[in-house]
Amino acid sequence: MKPSLPSRMLRLFLLLSVPVLLTGCPKKENKSDAPTPQGQLVGRWEMVSYIVSPPENGIADLLAYLRQLYMFNCSDINFYYELYENRTFKTWTEMNCNGRKTVDIEEEFNTWSVNGNKLTVSGAGGKQEFTYTYKPGVAGKKDTQMTLETVIDGHTYTSTFNKL
Repeated sequence: MKPSLPSRMLRLFLLLSVPVLLTGCPKKENKSDAPTPQGQLVGRWEMVSYIVSPPENGIADLLAYLRQLYMFNCSDINFYYELYENRTFKTWTEMNCNGRKTVDIEEEFNTWSVNGNKLTVSGAGGKQEFTYTYKPGVAGKKDTQMTLETVIDGHTYTSTFNKL
């Protein structure tokens, strides 16, 4: 039986989101093709955008769609990723549902690695490779950003994360 659209989108969301957090690219002032040091990827990241083009089943903004699915009883729905120096990571969702804060930890992929502008995540679900871009922030501001873009079945999926 084929999974429902919401469950497929949530799974794809998690798969696409993780790589963005795990990767980096050159700084603007250094116009070389050298990737950002992997140590700069370590830390906590929040997903701020998840877009598909062309829209899938009429849905272009997948992050807004996922939030809308859970908004019946919940508010303040946020998706987070944390990358560790030992090349492991975790993903989780925080929601405030009916006045109670809930945390749903999803650890489908266990390890990450970077080679150039390619990020690979591996775990029980298999191995996935993604291409990423990295935008360093201004010192003292929380505006460091990573964007992941990949094409699956003719759809371009773009996820953006801010480093916290």
